[in-house]
Amino acid sequence: MAATDLTIPESLLLLALNEETGERKGTFLPYALAGAALTELLLQGRLAEAGHPAKKLEIVDSTPTGDAFLDSCLERVAEKGSGKDARAYIESLGARANLLHPLYDRLTDRGILSEQKSKMLFVLTRTTHPEADHAPEQALKDRLAKAIAGDGHVEERDSVIIALALHTDILKYNFDKDELRKNKSRIKKIADGNLLPPNAAIKTIHAMQAAVMIAAIVPAIVVSTN
Repeated sequence: MAATDLTIPESLLLLALNEETGERKGTFLPYALAGAALTELLLQGRLAEAGHPAKKLEIVDSTPTGDAFLDSCLERVAEKGSGKDARAYIESLGARANLLHPLYDRLTDRGILSEQKSKMLFVLTRTTHPEADHAPEQALKDRLAKAIAGDGHVEERDSVIIALALHTDILKYNFDKDELRKNKSRIKKIADGNLLPPNAAIKTIHAMQAAVMIAAIVPAIVVSTN
């Protein structure tokens, strides 16, 4: 992945934020981004499926990724203990008050988000992150829109982003409702991992299958914690 590309958590965060105000859409974001972090770590080869059937995740490479958000999530997985259900990791990560700080900092440092502070009740400080550069998210949306409305295979990372965005109800904030309705069947196939490129590596296919499982887990966790 090139240094200029967005990770899966970065992509999901941009889709979940109001571009102008920086307000979050929905109350599930920390848990959704915890799931996104696990999927990114799977695709970067830090985590792998474990068990028969494969319902657990284990650390197979503890080398830092260089991304402070991902590395903090990988450290938390290690603290929790390798080889547990994905749900256990998502619940643990999503409950952390400071989970998203490194992710916001990274996107702010890259000039994609800005940071705005305001006073609430003249005492509390409130921080929001409106977009400073709309180009990365727009490029992401254009690419996902083509995948959603297309008729061919869909790249691995885009499949994961669409799966997470579908299961966490983010798609409706970013794409035309009629287009989503018209392509409902294709979106489900993408989210189920059924439209991966035919030359995708077996390792990537396994990671994608685990990512789909994680995406499906997130809504259940959100319901149980709200």
